[in-house]
Amino acid sequence: MGRCTLPTRSVELVLTAVIPNGAVRLSCRRCRLVIGPDDPMVVVAVGTPATWLRPQAVLDNLEVAAGRWHWRCAPTAVRAYAPVFRPHGGGFGADLTVERLQALALATSADRATVWRRAPDGQAIVAIHWWVAHGIQAPSMALDTRQFPLIHEALIREGQLVFEHPQELPEPLRSEWLTIREPRVRDVRSLAAVSGPGGGIVLVNVSHHRRWTGGDLEMLREAVRDLDP
Repeated sequence: MGRCTLPTRSVELVLTAVIPNGAVRLSCRRCRLVIGPDDPMVVVAVGTPATWLRPQAVLDNLEVAAGRWHWRCAPTAVRAYAPVFRPHGGGFGADLTVERLQALALATSADRATVWRRAPDGQAIVAIHWWVAHGIQAPSMALDTRQFPLIHEALIREGQLVFEHPQELPEPLRSEWLTIREPRVRDVRSLAAVSGPGGGIVLVNVSHHRRWTGGDLEMLREAVRDLDP
């Protein structure tokens, strides 16, 4: 569960959490689907410090929480105040700091660098860390991979997706890219993405086109290897 500094009075908190298998059955307030074990979720709950120090009390509070969503379903205004979800245990659990993402972006002249992981249900990729240049929008917190199944499959199969301009993509990937509705994807002019077992890192430019070098991709692969030891 995301760490919070708690005062002595009862307060409203925005938390990130994962629920252990079998501990409690919760459903998302938006999609109405069950929030599965180890599926990242966002909760708006009210409680005192004692509430958050006793595990069973935490679970009881989650069941009656005013707001409870899959991370990908949570309202943008809520996610803005939620601690960044960092998965623990095997597979993509290492913490890639914002400082390293910034260094990676500056070294490759990228406008935005994002670490993403695949959601347990395989139907979304979720941003867990990112760095953006001044004036550049943050990445989408979650993308439904059903909008671009061929591109997603190609990235997983090949381990990378790289283009200086979307028109360079081979068909049918190029046509699929043009159908993506998310504005922060459609605005991308150049992209370099490398995937690992649990997720990956993507560098994008929205202000200019860039031809990515072999050195750029090697730095990207090294960073992904650090995330999936």
